[in-house]
Amino acid sequence: MVRARNLQEFGEVIKTKFIKYFDFENIGILFTSHRDDSVFTYDIQRRPNGQFATIEASKFPKKLGLSGVSITKNTDFVVLYEPERLPEFIPKVDNVAGAAIVKNMTIGI
Repeated sequence: MVRARNLQEFGEVIKTKFIKYFDFENIGILFTSHRDDSVFTYDIQRRPNGQFATIEASKFPKKLGLSGVSITKNTDFVVLYEPERLPEFIPKVDNVAGAAIVKNMTIGI
């Protein structure tokens, strides 16, 4: 369980606690907005020194990419292998972390 009052606090929790349990190169997180029909992407990238840095959030329409398909269909949990091969894949939304190759992708709502 993650508790945070704002996006920056959430990023710090992810970088300091969540990372201990998983060995990620980069992490991309999408938040849905309840105010309008959009999602916010949040990017946490590992730097050459091993530390994680947070990239500012970006806003996109909720229906874009594989993430948008899952969100608009209210799919609880999706695991995709080689998602870049699917026509719905949109890198700016589905590859928020900017990984060179997306081997798998997990979407949970």
